[in-house]
Amino acid sequence: MDKTTRYLAIDLGASHSRVILGTLHAEKFDIEIIHRFTTPLIEENNHLFWDIDLIRDELQKGLEKALDSTDNLLSISVSSWGVDYVPLDANGRALRKPYSYRDGRTRSILDEVHARISEVAFYRKTGIKSMPINTLYQVYHDSRYEPDIFRNTVARLTIADYFNYLFSGKKVVEKSLASTTQMLDMKKNRWATDLLEQLELLDGAWPEIVPSGTILGNVKNHPFLQTIASCSHDTACAVATVSAINSRPQRAFLSSGTWSLIGVERSTPILTDQALHAGFTNESGPGDSIRFLKNLTGLWVLQECEKEWKKLGQSYTYEQLMDEAGSFAESGPVPLVDLNEPQFGEPGNMISKLLACCEKGPLPIPQSRGAQVATILKSLANSYAETINELNHITGENIGIIHIVGGGSQNRLLCKWTADLSGCKVLAGPVEATAIGNIILQAQALGSLPAGKTWRTLFHNFANLATYFPDKNQ
Repeated sequence: MDKTTRYLAIDLGASHSRVILGTLHAEKFDIEIIHRFTTPLIEENNHLFWDIDLIRDELQKGLEKALDSTDNLLSISVSSWGVDYVPLDANGRALRKPYSYRDGRTRSILDEVHARISEVAFYRKTGIKSMPINTLYQVYHDSRYEPDIFRNTVARLTIADYFNYLFSGKKVVEKSLASTTQMLDMKKNRWATDLLEQLELLDGAWPEIVPSGTILGNVKNHPFLQTIASCSHDTACAVATVSAINSRPQRAFLSSGTWSLIGVERSTPILTDQALHAGFTNESGPGDSIRFLKNLTGLWVLQECEKEWKKLGQSYTYEQLMDEAGSFAESGPVPLVDLNEPQFGEPGNMISKLLACCEKGPLPIPQSRGAQVATILKSLANSYAETINELNHITGENIGIIHIVGGGSQNRLLCKWTADLSGCKVLAGPVEATAIGNIILQAQALGSLPAGKTWRTLFHNFANLATYFPDKNQ
């Protein structure tokens, strides 16, 4: 076995998950995916849940592979999507599987909650755009429609923090994930107890909020391995690799995966009516940074279409899909649809939904697979361009660069169309930005970064970015 210092990052995605080993070499580092699995989303009694028992087993496999490969693993940290949570009983066990944010049970909850507290009041306090998927509305639903679960819950842990708890035994919520709940007081960095009290949700089950980079303690049965809450929110980890604050020209980030999260970093939240009505949200990041962003539909729509094509027995490579889409785009104009309409957020029948939406437009309906892929990707790029215009208007900046990280960074058509439609230069990569950010933040928490280096400067010694320039004729 080698004697190099290593860190383990667990990147739980809403579609796919990875266990990644990071090795720090002086001022550079390497990563290796040692385990991957499809994140198990299951349907029971007409509701969607995450199978946390199966996820736990997969994470254990990843940890065992890491320990088999090196005896110098220093720490482990989990990151995940936001808003969903696990209710724990007095013995620290899950009372039930956590609902998925794509479950429809909270669709009608917003009006019920906002009859008691206005959306503006929430935004002024939490900086978060009201969405039925947010933890706030999920917990409120529990309190009204699953009272036994609500009454017996002694701790609520967001997804990544739940698995950090399984490793360390410590029940806390890291600040970046706490901010997605719509219950974090953005100015005081604590739970918004006044709002919780008004909604009768102040029940003692909201755990301590800890800052990014908190060392939680030893992994059970592994006394020399630390559990770290680096940044529990996957987007916070990914954006930590993007040097964006006070950059010139102004740079926007785009974390492109199942969701698209596009915005800019700031040192303070933007809580104006203009920001609220435009649908922007303020989420916490490392180093007291704020991600001022909009949540948009991402590659989820394409992923759902792929499931349908495979059920039909179609076989193809990802490159074939891109070639088909590119060929269709060269033959004429590509239809544009609003993929942020509610029906695209729910699973199933995605191709039919896409075609039905295209029927409303002036262009021919995209009947071929390549035409449908092109429609999805160019519609995503168009939504990014519209959001950049909104950001320029709200912030008074003139964004010149969009830095795409995550899965979408390797999609050449998406990157090129984003550049063309936005008029911005696009930097693309890396795909594993979430894991890289996670690993570097672990190293920083343990004091292992080279002298004078920060997580951002270290990243730039690693990054190999693709560049796309806008076509002025578009």
